[in-house]
Amino acid sequence: MITEQTLIVNCQKGDKKSQYLLVKRYSSMMMGICRRYARDQDMAQDMLQESLILVFKHIDKFESKGSFEGWIRKITVRAALQWIDKKWYRNEQHLVGMLPESKIEPDAFTHHDSKIILEMVDSLPEKYRVVFNLSVVDEYSHAEIAEALNIKEATSRSHLLRARKMLQEKYMTLYNSENIKKAF
Repeated sequence: MITEQTLIVNCQKGDKKSQYLLVKRYSSMMMGICRRYARDQDMAQDMLQESLILVFKHIDKFESKGSFEGWIRKITVRAALQWIDKKWYRNEQHLVGMLPESKIEPDAFTHHDSKIILEMVDSLPEKYRVVFNLSVVDEYSHAEIAEALNIKEATSRSHLLRARKMLQEKYMTLYNSENIKKAF
């Protein structure tokens, strides 16, 4: 098996076999990121394609100072954000009223299939889903989110709170329907 460093060096030299191996090694991780931001599978595949193009275009700039996978993740997130229509962010106004924090314990979702949780997140409105993914999954700060999406930090916080509130409501609906099923 080829080492990551050798793979990187060979890709920097334009070696087609190494490029194929890189795609094979990292594409499922990259697709997972794209799928979180995309409206559907076709859009996710387009995001993945664009991400791979950017990885190969800029691989000569990777200096092995950090994690290669982390570098690829950042490129993939940036490519995904480029695919998202940002006009709803540009017209966003500062929201005065902040929603209360979620009352669901963080481990509450561990009792449910990850597919159900992903479906809940996928069902969020795009602007909330994007901020939720950037903050919770990809661990961007509100300052980084605001810069990436050209919005205010307060808007980022507001979108995250609204996403959490919506997820809480979806979870409570699911939880209540499961309890009703158990009662009968």
